[in-house]
Amino acid sequence: MTRPLFLSLLFAGTIALTATGLKAEPACAPRPETLERLTDGLGQTRRAIALAGTGVVVETFAGPDGRWTMIVTRPDGISCHLASGRYREAVDESPIPGEPA
Repeated sequence: MTRPLFLSLLFAGTIALTATGLKAEPACAPRPETLERLTDGLGQTRRAIALAGTGVVVETFAGPDGRWTMIVTRPDGISCHLASGRYREAVDESPIPGEPA
């Protein structure tokens, strides 16, 4: 995944959290339960993964129907729903000159 695409997804997730209000608690569960819900329940597969500087792992899952989900997994193994939606589109962009891929 290119850096611009990942940053776009992360920005979209941040906007989604802000738009829903910060007082809402995210849905969190142990990682195995979260993965089972995404893969078996929703038919989604992992499409991107990144390690944030805080030690959390951010992942994007998507299904053939265009639905997508972003989760964040903390070092203690708890995964929390970050954002989800419909109408995902895969893009293949060239890296921005001078930016790491």
